[in-house]
Amino acid sequence: VSVREQILVENAVCLPFIARKVKSVETSISNVTWEIIGEQVIIGGKVEKDVSVVGLDNIVHHVKEVVPFSGIVVVPGIMEDTEITVDVAVESLVQNLVCGGSKIQQLIILLVTINSNEERIIQVVVNVEGPGVFQTKTKVLVDVVDDGIPEPVPLDVVTDLTGPNVDTVTR
Repeated sequence: VSVREQILVENAVCLPFIARKVKSVETSISNVTWEIIGEQVIIGGKVEKDVSVVGLDNIVHHVKEVVPFSGIVVVPGIMEDTEITVDVAVESLVQNLVCGGSKIQQLIILLVTINSNEERIIQVVVNVEGPGVFQTKTKVLVDVVDDGIPEPVPLDVVTDLTGPNVDTVTR
């Protein structure tokens, strides 16, 4: 299972001087944590930024800042004991000088990737026979492990069943 989703983080940096322009921003992600609750993964961490700003005196100033973030990513079918890996990266950063150059307004777009390599063995019904039994099937591509090597195999799976002697079907 692999899920990718964006988290938007808005931030404003007040400068101790008036800036003419933002020269560059270097970012890194640190202290990423996560917790699975229901079918959601709650993610938190910090965006560390080193902003280079050109002042009115034409001198490049450096402003370091740590911005906390958190977000929720829905992962259908995930269970609380599932082992996952979470990767967070800065996808883009949009910034503008505002308030006459005394503040930098930023929108940080984080890309969160959640991966799970959990394997599950699922038993399915592939055929039902009997007088007057009508079955509905769907074709599913499954990995069948033989000699330790998974191989994709198309398999017909019974999805519904009706007939005169069928009382109930539990899915």
